[in-house]
Amino acid sequence: MGMALLIALVVLVVLALGIFVYLKFFVLAYDKDGMVYQAQGGPHVCNPPHSEDDDPIDGGVTDNSDTNAPKSIESTQIISFDCRFSTMDIAEPGKPGNHIYLLQAKPENSGVKGMYQVRDIGEEHSFRASQNFLGEVQTLVAIYDLAQHNGHNYTVAGLPDEYGAQLNVQYASCESIYAYDNQDNFLTLEAMNELLKLFERGAAMPGSF
Repeated sequence: MGMALLIALVVLVVLALGIFVYLKFFVLAYDKDGMVYQAQGGPHVCNPPHSEDDDPIDGGVTDNSDTNAPKSIESTQIISFDCRFSTMDIAEPGKPGNHIYLLQAKPENSGVKGMYQVRDIGEEHSFRASQNFLGEVQTLVAIYDLAQHNGHNYTVAGLPDEYGAQLNVQYASCESIYAYDNQDNFLTLEAMNELLKLFERGAAMPGSF
């Protein structure tokens, strides 16, 4: 009888120890703020519910600019050029008017495939040009020092998609220029005019559509 009681006590101790180990290392307890408490490592956030309060309020600014982005590019061989800019807030009459422009170019089949778009009025032209076209684009990139904008990344919440500018230039060397601002157009009027002239000339080439 005494032996049976001893065995029962040993079994109970083993079970209690097992339950303690389980609770210590495997059970996660959530509090009302979405925190997870573990025996190892203390509390940390585990998939807290998303709240509209987490989104930037209209007018809120997010500045993800990379101040260490290079401001000069050694390569001159562009493999992709993508530029969107708005002149909606330019008060000066005449060229380039008050529009939203999209200019794209990349190598394709021993030549260059380009696109010129005036987005706000639905005008769009695709064209094919010689490889020299991207060389001319690079000339403008260099003349107007577009690499100075590299790393600029500024967003104002709640603005309509009709202001600012975005520039993305990729090079064969894996260097790149990227800049984005949905409020202010960082490109100079001279740079915009020259880019528009070049792409409008491309759009006017025979075979464009």
